[in-house]
Amino acid sequence: MESPIAPQFLDSLEQAGAAGLSLSKLIGPGKKGKEERQAAVLALATEGRILNIGTDKKPTYILPKFKKDPAEELIAKLDAAGSAGLNKKALGLAKAGPEQEALARLLDEGKAVNIGTAKNPLYVLAQHYEPLEIAYSSVESKALPGTPRLFARKDLAKGCTGPALEKLDEAIALLVQEKKLVRIQHGKTILFLHAAGVIPHLHFPALADGKPAVVAAERSTETSVPVEKLRETYQEIVRDGGFSDVLISDLQKRSGVPLTALKPWLREESRAGRVLPTRGDWSLADADSRMAALEIAGEPHLRVRLL
Repeated sequence: MESPIAPQFLDSLEQAGAAGLSLSKLIGPGKKGKEERQAAVLALATEGRILNIGTDKKPTYILPKFKKDPAEELIAKLDAAGSAGLNKKALGLAKAGPEQEALARLLDEGKAVNIGTAKNPLYVLAQHYEPLEIAYSSVESKALPGTPRLFARKDLAKGCTGPALEKLDEAIALLVQEKKLVRIQHGKTILFLHAAGVIPHLHFPALADGKPAVVAAERSTETSVPVEKLRETYQEIVRDGGFSDVLISDLQKRSGVPLTALKPWLREESRAGRVLPTRGDWSLADADSRMAALEIAGEPHLRVRLL
């Protein structure tokens, strides 16, 4: 037979929502009738009408409908982290419990991947798992602006495991192609130097406006960009493909405008709000598409939309 005070507890937990109530707050103060109130709570828990999301020593009760799926919470955290991933501490995992079980389930179902090691795991969602991008970011992250340092391949490989390590040479080749990494050979020894580490130490002759000659040269090409032709070419590509975000490499090839002129113009148009760069799928992009990509806030953007 249900305790006459059980409905009162259920109403209190309904109002508390997902936060729940500790046992002391649920049964209220006062010694009179305390054992009866505790027995009523225990009966509700035994029947599964309320759940303890705390510990045996410090129970906290909620209604079953408010209990969050730990797997959904882990997915939300990993989704926010993107390809950078999260370790166990960042995920808030205890040594044992429903969260650990949920993570194991996500790994078994292929929804999450460990891109670290067994000893130091690092988890990402499968949808964010791009081995080439991870290898690329790992190599690029070793650059220290203004600090020249030579790296052997084994140095650049640190932090890459599994499929990402298999993509290391491809990532290095891309960075060399993009002139972010310099390949140096001395005899049979091959070393690499991040451009970001050495550029601040180089001197470029300045023009009358005080800007480095390389910057002025890049900007000088902007005036020669055939804007109308570019926009006409853009519309043709949109009509042919039916997609408003077009590859920068396609726009360059079909318009004939050199990348040295096109990319600075796209950057200026983006700042003015007339062009919207979009990332596209880096893992599916060919070498021409990657070479044409615009780097914005440290991220390569393969496509643009002309507004």
